[in-house]
Amino acid sequence: MNRTLRKYSTRIAAAILIHFIIKIFDETFNDRIFVLDQRGVLFLVYFISFILIVWEAGDVLYRYSVRTFLRKYEIIKQVTLLMMVYLVYGVFVMVLFTVSYSLFDLILFNLPHYGHPTRFFDFDANVGMYIAYVGVLVFIGQIYVFNHWKKERLMSEQLQKENFQAKFEALKNQIDPHFFFNNLSVLTSLVYKNPDLAAEYINQLSKIYRYILDKRDELLVPLSEELTFLDSYFFLIKIRHEEHITFNTSLNESTGTTCFLPPNTLQMLIENAIKHNRFSDEEPLEITISENHDFLLIENTLNRRRQMESTLKIGLENIKKRYELLGLNSVVVLEEEGKFIVSLPKIGKEIYENSNIRR
Repeated sequence: MNRTLRKYSTRIAAAILIHFIIKIFDETFNDRIFVLDQRGVLFLVYFISFILIVWEAGDVLYRYSVRTFLRKYEIIKQVTLLMMVYLVYGVFVMVLFTVSYSLFDLILFNLPHYGHPTRFFDFDANVGMYIAYVGVLVFIGQIYVFNHWKKERLMSEQLQKENFQAKFEALKNQIDPHFFFNNLSVLTSLVYKNPDLAAEYINQLSKIYRYILDKRDELLVPLSEELTFLDSYFFLIKIRHEEHITFNTSLNESTGTTCFLPPNTLQMLIENAIKHNRFSDEEPLEITISENHDFLLIENTLNRRRQMESTLKIGLENIKKRYELLGLNSVVVLEEEGKFIVSLPKIGKEIYENSNIRR
């Protein structure tokens, strides 16, 4: 409430100041610039109303521009396109003001502007106001660039922190003594029973570490690389849990190269599914990655263990936060018909390239 009040108080104050400036150059007021007679009061009310309307419309125009096309561009292109949009909008505002002001005086006070009662537009008057408008626009543009730079820098730092946390958690889980104990036990068994499989087990384990280390500075990675990493990760899981867990993907061939996501996202979701659900020969854990037009869908059969809710939320909140910091739609989490489904917004190449610029 206080923020809204401050916003409109500032706009009204600006409107009052500008209305005095206009009266200085308006010959119809002569030396009655600060006189609040009937015409002066009505003009003040009219001008404040006009400013509030066009300012609010300008805000709507800005939000629409950001939502529809600005987000995909870097800051310099954003400012350039915004300037072009507002330069055109400024022409519309100037013409609207000139015509409405002329009608205001003609209807209420029978006072024609520009020497004739049917003439509602004057080129010279509009040029002067437009030059002032461009000056203000350039000034605001500089403020926008500075604020946007600060915001982008803060978001980049936050995103780096979130990614570091995710990678740290991934590494911590991999080097956890329990994890190593399990894998060393598997390797010990494989070395005697199946040396070739043991060698492949070590090879896949090394790929997991290499992927995490290689992608530690990346904000986004292609889906194809994340799926390749999952192949190595799931190879280890299958050796340990055999047929108790199944993993399937149903994706278009092009999705792997055109869709991007924060690194380790899929691994964290699969790890959550394994950690927080019970499974057996009779009730295997089924994990599926599919897609629709806007989302990647990661779903698993739901047979939740007890007292796992808090750690489940930590992993999901981490993923949600990273998507939010990229300015994307929220991650959607659903439980329905015995399945736990996480919908990740698809990230296109434009955002991927922009994330590289920010990094």
